[in-house]
Amino acid sequence: MSTPPAGKARLLPVDSSGIARHLRSRAAHEAHFGSLPLIQGPRIGQPGPLVHEIEKSGLRGRGGGWFPTARKIHAVVESAGARRAWSAGRKPVVIANAMEGEPASSKDAVLLGHSPHLVLD
Repeated sequence: MSTPPAGKARLLPVDSSGIARHLRSRAAHEAHFGSLPLIQGPRIGQPGPLVHEIEKSGLRGRGGGWFPTARKIHAVVESAGARRAWSAGRKPVVIANAMEGEPASSKDAVLLGHSPHLVLD
């Protein structure tokens, strides 16, 4: 295990690769923590329980607009494109911008580069 710089505490244990073992892959993560519970996904015009929980949490985008995340997902679920996708047997997709606005920070890039399964589903 590597040691953090003096005066800093490490939040996650790491090995010689610098990545916590259970964060290396989705399979390793699920082996360590278990898989996500199965929940009913959205259907045409019905966002489903996950979106309801996101709405209750008040989760918002981190950009300058601080836009409510649930409203974005509702817009996708209720869009004409989503209806066409569902009728063709496909699921609509929400794309998230992972742009880091803080020039001195690279935490998001490191996380997405090494363990995207912690961010993307």
